[in-house]
Amino acid sequence: MAQPAPAPTTVPQTITIDGNYVARPSPTPTISYSNGGQIQFNAAIACVVNFNPTDVFGASVTLDVGNNAALSPQRGNVTVDYWVNPPQESAEMAKEPETGPYVIPVGS
Repeated sequence: MAQPAPAPTTVPQTITIDGNYVARPSPTPTISYSNGGQIQFNAAIACVVNFNPTDVFGASVTLDVGNNAALSPQRGNVTVDYWVNPPQESAEMAKEPETGPYVIPVGS
């Protein structure tokens, strides 16, 4: 009897944030919603990332230094803009050009 194929495993797309709140790569490669695609931030400095629209990864995420938990999109076929802020500025999206907006394309 044939065995079922193993579930696909995906490696999260890593986004690195440097000490100047600059995210790379930008734009990130497209992640797959239906195949369990994820993003994972690796931050050189504590910060807050704000997302727009807010119903894909949430409104924001607070990052610690180092690798942070992977985030899964809550819907596909959308382009998510994001901004990187110092922790005390979590309520507002950054206005400085070097901190965003960056782009995460989420496919189907």
